[in-house]
Amino acid sequence: MRVEKRAGKTIAYQSPGTLSDPDFARFINADTAEMFFAQKVLLVEGDTERFLLPPLSSMLSQNGKTLDFNQQQISVVVMDGKDNIVNFLKILDEFESAAVRSWTRTFWPVRHASRSFPI
Repeated sequence: MRVEKRAGKTIAYQSPGTLSDPDFARFINADTAEMFFAQKVLLVEGDTERFLLPPLSSMLSQNGKTLDFNQQQISVVVMDGKDNIVNFLKILDEFESAAVRSWTRTFWPVRHASRSFPI
């Protein structure tokens, strides 16, 4: 189940059950589960991005609006390697989560991105 607050209302999304339990259980743990409570999810390859990006986001603004991940309710989720991106995208799609992807162009060219959400 994923919970989202939108326009003063709480909305709950539940998986229709198309993911198998072993696939789901393999990628969801105490660290990655926070993606079910975030408004947006930034998928990153490893711990370097997980620890570096949130503090940097608090130093940035665009058009007078802060890009602070905490204020914007953006969760940084480590995929433990770029090979797991497809699995995490399946999980996010299952729960209708907004995902922002982070990867190198050599791994996944932009033309293959199914959807992107501006921060």
